[in-house]
Amino acid sequence: MTLRCTKGFTLVEAMVVVAIIAILTVTIAPRTLAWLNEQGVRQAVEQLRGDIKLARIMAIRQRRNCTITFNSPAANQYNIGPNNKTIDLARYRGQVTFLAAGPDGVAGSSKITFNRRGLANAAQVFITNATGRNIFRIQVSSSGGVSVRSWAQASGTWR
Repeated sequence: MTLRCTKGFTLVEAMVVVAIIAILTVTIAPRTLAWLNEQGVRQAVEQLRGDIKLARIMAIRQRRNCTITFNSPAANQYNIGPNNKTIDLARYRGQVTFLAAGPDGVAGSSKITFNRRGLANAAQVFITNATGRNIFRIQVSSSGGVSVRSWAQASGTWR
Protein backbone atom coordinates (compact mmCIF):
# COMPACT_ATOMS: atom_id res chain seq x y z
CA MET A 1 0.00 0.00 0.00
CA THR A 2 1.38 3.43 -0.89
CA LEU A 3 0.75 6.52 1.19
CA ARG A 4 -0.39 9.64 -0.58
CA CYS A 5 1.08 12.86 0.68
CA THR A 6 -1.00 15.90 -0.12
CA LYS A 7 0.21 19.41 0.37
CA GLY A 8 -1.82 22.60 0.57
CA PHE A 9 -5.28 23.52 1.75
CA THR A 10 -8.64 22.38 0.57
CA LEU A 11 -11.05 24.96 -0.78
CA VAL A 12 -13.22 24.61 2.33
CA GLU A 13 -10.27 25.32 4.65
CA ALA A 14 -9.30 28.39 2.63
CA MET A 15 -12.89 29.69 2.70
CA VAL A 16 -13.08 29.26 6.49
CA VAL A 17 -9.88 31.28 6.95
CA VAL A 18 -11.14 34.05 4.65
CA ALA A 19 -14.46 34.15 6.54
CA ILE A 20 -12.67 34.46 9.91
CA ILE A 21 -10.48 37.28 8.59
CA ALA A 22 -13.55 39.09 7.22
CA ILE A 23 -15.38 38.84 10.56
CA LEU A 24 -12.36 40.12 12.47
CA THR A 25 -11.94 43.01 10.04
CA VAL A 26 -15.58 44.06 10.34
CA THR A 27 -15.47 44.02 14.15
CA ILE A 28 -12.03 45.59 14.64
CA ALA A 29 -12.00 48.28 11.91
CA PRO A 30 -14.41 50.78 13.57
CA ARG A 31 -12.50 50.62 16.87
CA THR A 32 -9.20 51.09 15.06
CA LEU A 33 -10.48 54.13 13.15
CA ALA A 34 -11.85 55.68 16.34
CA TRP A 35 -8.51 55.12 18.08
CA LEU A 36 -6.61 56.68 15.16
CA ASN A 37 -8.88 59.74 15.21
CA GLU A 38 -8.31 60.12 18.95
CA GLN A 39 -4.56 59.93 18.38
CA GLY A 40 -4.84 62.69 15.76
CA VAL A 41 -6.19 65.22 18.24
CA ARG A 42 -3.63 64.12 20.85
CA GLN A 43 -0.80 64.63 18.33
CA ALA A 44 -2.13 68.10 17.49
CA VAL A 45 -2.23 69.00 21.18
CA GLU A 46 1.35 67.84 21.71
CA GLN A 47 2.52 69.74 18.61
CA LEU A 48 0.86 72.93 19.85
CA ARG A 49 2.28 72.45 23.34
CA GLY A 50 5.78 72.09 21.89
CA ASP A 51 5.30 75.10 19.60
CA ILE A 52 4.21 77.25 22.55
CA LYS A 53 7.36 76.28 24.45
CA LEU A 54 9.44 76.97 21.33
CA ALA A 55 7.86 80.43 20.97
CA ARG A 56 8.84 81.24 24.55
CA ILE A 57 12.42 80.13 23.94
CA MET A 58 12.58 82.16 20.72
CA ALA A 59 11.34 85.28 22.55
CA ILE A 60 14.04 84.89 25.21
CA ARG A 61 16.88 84.09 22.79
CA GLN A 62 16.02 86.78 20.25
CA ARG A 63 15.13 89.29 22.99
CA ARG A 64 11.91 90.31 21.29
CA ASN A 65 8.22 89.46 21.38
CA CYS A 66 7.09 86.20 19.83
CA THR A 67 3.39 85.71 19.10
CA ILE A 68 1.33 82.65 18.21
CA THR A 69 -1.87 83.65 16.44
CA PHE A 70 -4.74 81.14 16.23
CA ASN A 71 -7.07 80.71 13.25
CA SER A 72 -4.50 82.59 11.21
CA PRO A 73 -3.87 82.80 8.30
CA ALA A 74 -6.99 80.63 7.96
CA ALA A 75 -9.41 78.74 10.19
CA ASN A 76 -7.84 75.88 12.16
CA GLN A 77 -4.31 77.07 11.49
CA TYR A 78 -1.88 78.86 13.74
CA ASN A 79 1.07 81.06 12.93
CA ILE A 80 4.24 81.38 14.97
CA GLY A 81 6.09 84.67 14.64
CA PRO A 82 8.72 85.97 14.09
CA ASN A 83 9.71 83.04 11.83
CA ASN A 84 6.19 83.03 10.30
CA LYS A 85 5.75 79.25 10.57
CA THR A 86 2.18 78.08 9.93
CA ILE A 87 0.72 74.83 11.26
CA ASP A 88 -2.53 73.49 9.79
CA LEU A 89 -4.66 71.25 12.03
CA ALA A 90 -6.05 69.57 8.88
CA ARG A 91 -2.88 67.49 8.71
CA TYR A 92 -4.02 65.49 11.75
CA ARG A 93 -6.50 62.60 11.61
CA GLY A 94 -10.02 63.03 12.89
CA GLN A 95 -10.80 66.56 11.63
CA VAL A 96 -9.02 68.42 14.42
CA THR A 97 -10.32 71.97 15.02
CA PHE A 98 -10.01 74.89 17.40
CA LEU A 99 -13.04 75.70 19.53
CA ALA A 100 -14.07 79.32 20.14
CA ALA A 101 -14.89 78.38 23.74
CA GLY A 102 -14.52 75.38 26.00
CA PRO A 103 -17.43 73.19 27.07
CA ASP A 104 -17.54 75.15 30.32
CA GLY A 105 -18.28 78.36 28.37
CA VAL A 106 -14.86 79.96 28.86
CA ALA A 107 -13.69 81.73 25.70
CA GLY A 108 -10.49 80.71 23.95
CA SER A 109 -7.70 83.17 23.21
CA SER A 110 -6.90 84.43 19.73
CA LYS A 111 -3.17 84.80 20.43
CA ILE A 112 -0.38 84.21 22.88
CA THR A 113 2.48 86.69 23.08
CA PHE A 114 5.75 86.07 24.91
CA ASN A 115 7.95 89.04 25.74
CA ARG A 116 11.75 88.98 25.70
CA ARG A 117 11.81 87.68 29.29
CA GLY A 118 9.53 84.72 28.45
CA LEU A 119 6.47 86.10 30.19
CA ALA A 120 3.13 85.79 28.42
CA ASN A 121 -0.39 87.04 28.42
CA ALA A 122 -2.45 84.41 30.24
CA ALA A 123 -4.27 82.48 27.52
CA GLN A 124 -6.05 79.25 26.73
CA VAL A 125 -6.84 77.39 23.55
CA PHE A 126 -9.36 74.60 23.04
CA ILE A 127 -8.91 71.75 20.54
CA THR A 128 -11.24 68.90 19.63
CA ASN A 129 -11.86 66.39 16.86
CA ALA A 130 -14.93 65.65 14.72
CA THR A 131 -16.63 63.52 17.36
CA GLY A 132 -16.34 66.22 20.02
CA ARG A 133 -15.66 63.57 22.65
CA ASN A 134 -12.00 64.53 22.98
CA ILE A 135 -11.71 68.16 24.06
CA PHE A 136 -8.39 69.55 25.29
CA ARG A 137 -7.48 72.87 26.90
CA ILE A 138 -3.93 74.16 26.45
CA GLN A 139 -3.39 76.87 29.03
CA VAL A 140 -0.49 79.31 29.25
CA SER A 141 0.16 81.14 32.51
CA SER A 142 1.56 84.65 32.70
CA SER A 143 4.89 83.17 33.80
CA GLY A 144 5.05 81.16 30.54
CA GLY A 145 4.12 77.75 31.93
CA VAL A 146 2.06 75.44 29.72
CA SER A 147 -0.50 72.92 30.96
CA VAL A 148 -2.80 70.54 29.10
CA ARG A 149 -6.11 69.26 30.46
CA SER A 150 -8.82 67.09 28.93
CA TRP A 151 -12.56 67.52 29.46
CA ALA A 152 -14.27 64.79 31.46
CA GLN A 153 -17.79 64.54 30.01
CA ALA A 154 -19.16 62.50 32.92
CA SER A 155 -18.19 64.94 35.66
CA GLY A 156 -18.20 68.15 33.58
CA THR A 157 -14.72 69.12 34.77
CA TRP A 158 -11.18 69.45 33.42
CA ARG A 159 -8.83 66.66 34.42
